[in-house]
Amino acid sequence: MTNALRGQFEIDLPDGTTVPCLLNMYAVQVWCEETGNTLTDLDEQLQKNLLQSLPGLTWAGVRTHYELAEEAPPISESRYKILLGSANWDEVTTKLVLALNLDKDTATAKKKTASPKSR
Repeated sequence: MTNALRGQFEIDLPDGTTVPCLLNMYAVQVWCEETGNTLTDLDEQLQKNLLQSLPGLTWAGVRTHYELAEEAPPISESRYKILLGSANWDEVTTKLVLALNLDKDTATAKKKTASPKSR
C-alpha cells in the first residue's frame, strides 16, 4: 500500500517491522498541533531540525494510517522512534520528500511546463 501521490509509504524498521505511514493534511495538522509549528514551518523544520522533526512527523503519519483503519498501531511511539533512530534515514527522507512533494526543483519544473505562455 504505497502511493506517494497520496502521501502513503511504508517505513522499514531495523527489527523487521514495516509500518505504513499516511502523510496527508490531517497528519501534518496533528504534527503542527503537537509541536507548536505551523504549516509554513514544515519545510524549514525538516531542513534545520530533521533529527527532531522526522520522528514526530512520520509517527503522526503512522497514527493517521491506523486511525483511518480504526486500528491501533502495532508498535508504541517510543519503540517506533527508538527503532527509527537506527533505520535507513536516506530511504525514509526520500519517501517523505516524495509524499510531501518537497522537491523544489521538480515542483518548479512542473510549474513551468504546466502553464502555457500567454501572448
